[in-house]
Amino acid sequence: LNLMHLSSEKRGYKLSVALVVLQVIVILLLQSRTVYLALFTMLLLVMIQLVRSVSIHSIKKVRKQVITLTAIGLLGLIFLLQNQDIRQRLNPTTYLTSQTASERRLVWYKTGLLIEDNPWIGVGAGNWKTQFARHSVAGSYRMQDQDVVFTRAHNDFLEVLAELGWPGLFAYLSIFLVALSQLFRGGSDALIRKLLASGIIGFIILSLLDFPRERTEFVVLLGLYLALVSLSSDKKIAKETKNSRLYWVLLFLLNGLGIIAGVARYKAEVNVVRMLESQLRRDWPGVLAASQESKNQFNNLTPAAVPIDFYSGLAYYNLEEKAKALEKFQSAHSIHPYHFHTINNIGTLYVESGNFESALPYFEEAIRINPRFEDAIFNKAFCLSQLNQLTEALKVVHEIPTESPKKQDFIRELTKMMQE
Repeated sequence: LNLMHLSSEKRGYKLSVALVVLQVIVILLLQSRTVYLALFTMLLLVMIQLVRSVSIHSIKKVRKQVITLTAIGLLGLIFLLQNQDIRQRLNPTTYLTSQTASERRLVWYKTGLLIEDNPWIGVGAGNWKTQFARHSVAGSYRMQDQDVVFTRAHNDFLEVLAELGWPGLFAYLSIFLVALSQLFRGGSDALIRKLLASGIIGFIILSLLDFPRERTEFVVLLGLYLALVSLSSDKKIAKETKNSRLYWVLLFLLNGLGIIAGVARYKAEVNVVRMLESQLRRDWPGVLAASQESKNQFNNLTPAAVPIDFYSGLAYYNLEEKAKALEKFQSAHSIHPYHFHTINNIGTLYVESGNFESALPYFEEAIRINPRFEDAIFNKAFCLSQLNQLTEALKVVHEIPTESPKKQDFIRELTKMMQE
């Protein structure tokens, strides 16, 4: 965007180039490999255009500035490469062995299983975060042992395919394909078209490894790119659309709905913060009140994809209202059927009511989703012991992945019961 006016304006190019240099420095300091790739693609497209279009006379005219900027860029790169972290980030051979790459490959694999389940209609818009664990979170230490939650697939195209199926993916891809076809078909200044194309291709590259579709600032930039594409390719169509009454009606309705949803989500998220702060203080009446204010037709999950009803259930449980707690946990389970903490809590309430046979399937499901979830493993072993399946209970306890005093005490108690 900083370079787009260079072909039509004779002034201001030094400021634009300075801004680009500063942005490149910021990109290097942020150490985002995906953005490195998008930046390299943009530079490649721009350089190809410049080589093809700039005359010998023009090159001689700006030779000094080009040499100066190139020297500054190389010196800056050499300076940054003194930092070992940046060297590793810039080295493409280290990426596949990094933790982030391994986790992304696992997430993509699990997303692929979701796509196999529903290739044509998907799991529903916005439902990836609640369906991802359908095929378990096994294979990720952070997801299993540290309760790290992935709310995005880190590949927008894969996530759209999982949520909306192949028709949805085709519709989403058509946004980019139509824009790029308009640019490469011809029209305005070639440099401007190449710059717009590089911006859209950069968005596509980010979408392959990240989730710009869910970030407001990226979507605003994409909208700006698409508007500029329309302006530079076919002004007649743009003018006819602008003068259409249907255009203004749709614009008003969509923006009105967006404002209503935005206000509702803002209020909900403010109350989610209150709810979590109350939980830290163990203020259970405060948790209950805030959770009831947090849930509406536009919001029923926290940013970490935990059902808000889960916190209502915790509040009722700690307020000794077990029946209401069970009701809220079951509601949370219907919203997020693979949240293993919710599933474990439902089983725990059945245990407390003495209904061990009903509790057992919930613990088994929680363990299926997270085979290292120790609370559910202990609870399953306890259920089995109460059902007089002591040998099986002991076998389950031995499957607990870590050694702890609780595990050893459990083994001693089961061994004692078996000897009696």
